[in-house]
Amino acid sequence: MRGHFYLSLSLVIFALLLFWQLSQDAFLRGPDAYYYALQADYWATTGNVKIPDNSLVHRINGLLTRTGMGAETAIRLWACLSLLMLGLLSSLLLQRGKTLLLVNVTGWLLLSPSLLFIAIEFSTLFSMLLAWPVLVYFLTRPKPYTLLAILPALLAVFIHKAAIPLSGLICVLVLLENRQTLFYRHKTVLIVLVGISLTTGLYFLKGDYFHWLDLQRLGNWHDLSPGIITVLSREAMPLAIKLELLGSMLLLLAAIVFYMKRALQQRWPVYYAVALIIPAWFPFSAEEVLGVGERYALLLPFLVMLSVLLLATQQTAEVKPRHADAFPVVYIALLIASLGRLSYSHPTYLDPDNRAYAAISQQLRHDTIPMLIAHRGLNFYYKFKTHKESFPYEPEPHWDKTHIWRLSFKITADEFTYYLPEACSWGSGLIKAMNEKYYYLIREDCWVKFREAVREEENQDLYDRIWHSWRNPSKARPGFLYRKHANESNRQQDEFSTF
Repeated sequence: MRGHFYLSLSLVIFALLLFWQLSQDAFLRGPDAYYYALQADYWATTGNVKIPDNSLVHRINGLLTRTGMGAETAIRLWACLSLLMLGLLSSLLLQRGKTLLLVNVTGWLLLSPSLLFIAIEFSTLFSMLLAWPVLVYFLTRPKPYTLLAILPALLAVFIHKAAIPLSGLICVLVLLENRQTLFYRHKTVLIVLVGISLTTGLYFLKGDYFHWLDLQRLGNWHDLSPGIITVLSREAMPLAIKLELLGSMLLLLAAIVFYMKRALQQRWPVYYAVALIIPAWFPFSAEEVLGVGERYALLLPFLVMLSVLLLATQQTAEVKPRHADAFPVVYIALLIASLGRLSYSHPTYLDPDNRAYAAISQQLRHDTIPMLIAHRGLNFYYKFKTHKESFPYEPEPHWDKTHIWRLSFKITADEFTYYLPEACSWGSGLIKAMNEKYYYLIREDCWVKFREAVREEENQDLYDRIWHSWRNPSKARPGFLYRKHANESNRQQDEFSTF
């Protein structure tokens, strides 16, 4: 019990220290941070999110914002609270007598770079992880109680669609492990079927369920590399995360070998452990940075930790704690080491240029701009700070281009002068320089005329900057995003309606 107390106390102290560290930052960390801030701020004000999204995280951040703290503070606080809750839930799997294991798990929870990286970068994905310690806890129970693992598996799918392959694999294995129970106990079968049917029905009533259009997020067939391979090949990915990924795979292999030498009759825990890592090795497309496959790869260290704990619970031998008086010193040392966790888990070079976004938003705050086309990241920051409309894709065809303005990136003044028609010249008031380097504000109809005048065969470099740079949006809104706005067709149409 003393070890569990030290673990819980260490996690609470770390959460407080992390919140203090994050509060020292001038801006939120992560490219989508201001998307979360926008959603929380809008929900706190109106009771609805600004951009259709059923994630519970936006509602939690909104509730925190309603208490009086700013949306940015709420985002930071939830990241710390979710890390704390995940650590406390994981402690359910730690048994008495396994003191060395408890200390190692505590150290990992306090120092893991991948866990903190996910909490900052993918807040909604991280929330899905909260169901997994409970799921693995039920897997440690004797049959037929392992069937209860289906409940947190289905709950994880409700929280985030990324849980579908993981939950699906676990549910299939649980049903196979309990096949004899299901064959002879018809009442149990009925309960399981009713539970699955009700959950499935509620899932489809939820609205934001998996649809074939979501397959667009998997990219294309040009580079079908497993997520763990592409994560390791990303130059910008922190070295600490790469080392942790490699170390976790070696640890799982060692744990499986160690387990099978001592518990040959119980193979199901091994099957569960292997199932948890399969999505990270599945050949998803590597076209998108930190795409689906890479996100599964980033989950590996946490899932490996759960797998190791699952395998460890099958070992009944207890280890008598030695030098228990030294444990407080060990936990203090871990807490001191955790002070550097933020710097090696999520270095500031991973963050977008929020300083530039702030300057641009301040400059445009009082301008009459019904709709602003701006690249992803900048558009969320602008919407959050100014409460004005912005869009990170090519405008919809039915929108009036004379009511739309665009922030171009790395198009020079000379290039605009050469290709723009006289009606859109610098004296027309339809284009102007921003105080921030590389950015110009131009009305959308003039932008369309400008890029139509640029021929690929005449100026390849400029053509690529116009059509192939994500900072100059030229792609239409993806099909899977239209589904999120399906209910808008029943509302009163506004000037920039989706349909």
